Amino acid sequence: MSSRNEVLDIYKKYISQGWYDNTISFADIECWVDNFEKDREHMECDPLVCADLLLNALIFYQSKHIPAIIRSIENRIKSRLNQEKQKLGYRLSENELAQAWCQYKQECFICSAARPEDAGTSAHQAARDWRNITDIETGTVVQLKRAMLEKGKKHIFFVDDFIGTGSKMLTLFSCDLFPDANTYGFQKIKDLFEEFKNDVDFNIAVYAICKQGRRNIKEEYDHLFFYFGDLYDEQYDLQSNNCVFYDMFDAERNTIIEYITNKQRELNGDHQYALNLPIGFTHGCPNNTLALYYKSNENWVGLLKETHPSNS
Repeated sequence: MSSRNEVLDIYKKYISQGWYDNTISFADIECWVDNFEKDREHMECDPLVCADLLLNALIFYQSKHIPAIIRSIENRIKSRLNQEKQKLGYRLSENELAQAWCQYKQECFICSAARPEDAGTSAHQAARDWRNITDIETGTVVQLKRAMLEKGKKHIFFVDDFIGTGSKMLTLFSCDLFPDANTYGFQKIKDLFEEFKNDVDFNIAVYAICKQGRRNIKEEYDHLFFYFGDLYDEQYDLQSNNCVFYDMFDAERNTIIEYITNKQRELNGDHQYALNLPIGFTHGCPNNTLALYYKSNENWVGLLKETHPSNS
């Protein structure tokens, strides 16, 4: 049976090595492990084993990972520019590709994938990341139509940190927006897709995405092109017997899953966006992440904060 200190010592070492930036402190992890310690007296399984598994499974995106992901997406965009020329039997030189990228950036608009009333969400953080790293013009959905009409933007990117079920993005595209009530009136983004489909390419760019969310969005908007860093599927569901993280904990697999399932229900109820993932960012957890990582109440102290309090 693991002791509390044995579990803490392992992950405190990781904190000292900077694995979690400055997001998780020694005090944070002690409080979080105490959640499991308190359950030991009335549980058949050892909840500390579950704490060990969840900390071992946590996929945490440090701040230094974000520029690397954005640069990798930038390289994929450049590759597409080159491929378009190759279709015409021509390959761009390095100087020509640099010029083409410069032109592309001038015609590009990075749009935070958030409704006007959703201030301070992860989408706005992602837009700031893109602006700081690429120097591409960024803005919000209220500026989208003006960017295309008045500034001649031909490449639109809706950015966020993570897509789980795709519900947040789908809601954004279908809800009523008011870019400028006096000039344009009320309009949905999906109407803009139709209006500008011959002149503008629309893209989604996120640091990570689930296959389910990509599939759900593609079913409604097949013209959208996706750029992302990491791709996740059902194998990352911590309530699944097929989850990739149970190799080291196989003997306790069933009891851990039972504990997680019961605690998840207690903390999150019947949450329609829950994918039970071990995903965390410096700025917080998507709500597709397992609630044990980020939920807090009178009986439970979360380890990380939540980035999408509504849906994602």
